[in-house]
Amino acid sequence: MAFAAKGKLPPDVNRALFVRNLPYKISSEEMYDLFGKYGAIRQIRLGNANDTRGTAFVVYEDLYDAKQAQEHLSGFNLQGRYLIVLFYSQSKAAKRENRKAYQNDVLVKSQQMKRYQVSFMFMGNKTDYQLDNIDLWKEATLSNASINLINSSHPLITTIMAARQVRALKKLSLYPVVQADFLKTVALYYYGGASVDLDVIPHVEYPSYLNNHEKTKDCDVMFGIEHERYSIEELPPVRKGQLQTWAMFTRIKKSEFMRVLVDKIVREIEGTDSREGRIGYYDVQEIAGSGIITDFVNDNVCDYLDTPVIDGLSWHNLKMFPKGVVQCKWKHETICILGKEWTGVDCNVFNPTCIVEHQFRGTWKSQYSDKDLAYKGYYGKPKKQIGNLPKDTEG
Repeated sequence: MAFAAKGKLPPDVNRALFVRNLPYKISSEEMYDLFGKYGAIRQIRLGNANDTRGTAFVVYEDLYDAKQAQEHLSGFNLQGRYLIVLFYSQSKAAKRENRKAYQNDVLVKSQQMKRYQVSFMFMGNKTDYQLDNIDLWKEATLSNASINLINSSHPLITTIMAARQVRALKKLSLYPVVQADFLKTVALYYYGGASVDLDVIPHVEYPSYLNNHEKTKDCDVMFGIEHERYSIEELPPVRKGQLQTWAMFTRIKKSEFMRVLVDKIVREIEGTDSREGRIGYYDVQEIAGSGIITDFVNDNVCDYLDTPVIDGLSWHNLKMFPKGVVQCKWKHETICILGKEWTGVDCNVFNPTCIVEHQFRGTWKSQYSDKDLAYKGYYGKPKKQIGNLPKDTEG
């Protein structure tokens, strides 16, 4: 070939090319058509992960064909994108991988909790809280956890939370139950560990059980399915496989997933009419509770009801196998959905799968009168009503 007369090739020339800035939707056939013009190709590998999309490895049979392709296609305009074509270097790739591994290690270490955190919320003027379950959580964590009793004067609110988050919290001052729901996700982001309601009993040792269990040891963030409802026609309004918020868990603090979720809830609060009487009994879950969290996971992480569980038969899903766990990747984090037998409404001491039991003392329900059961959406759009709509909520 023409290159042979030019003497020895540079040491970085080899048969493998690394291609960047490719169109995301390019196919293998299109790659073979483009790069095959310069010689026989042994292999093409297109990146398909979030951090490798738009890249590819192209391996030629002949060294000189690879050099010709690199010279002609570097800077080539393909569907409006200018290609970057480099000779693959194992030493450079190893450095990149080592650097990426180091950065991930630094990130993980910065997110690790020095002590396991269990957070409870106390908002509003209520004073007759039942605190007996806090001692049970101390026992469940072998007294090695930090117990956060979060009220309006807690450092989480006065010092740690971002100004926009504090403004959103204050906007809900007439609705302490919605404040508490919002703070559960905020505490889970800043502290990690567990955010739980006061009427929730632990049934396992924390955090060792979740860290060592085969189904949850790789989970960074964990939500549990609330109940076995798969119809959206029931009242109160529910999603299929709705997630509960009375017990949520993370193994890391400042999870990127939890940050984005908190931001989503803040935007929802900012768009909410929070005047007196405007947030009804069933609106609570839509603003900062199980409704918005369920939608966020389904829309941004995975359709967990149709995803096979990590054990059992390949066709098992969480509806068929409520003891199962679904693992979904979100960026560098693993988001896990626990079947309803882990944390759901029927959990009790007689079910060996249960890790928590919700006693349903209904302390938050007392903040709403009977008239609030006939409610109107907080965007002013009427929802399905129960009974007659009170006059003072019209408009």
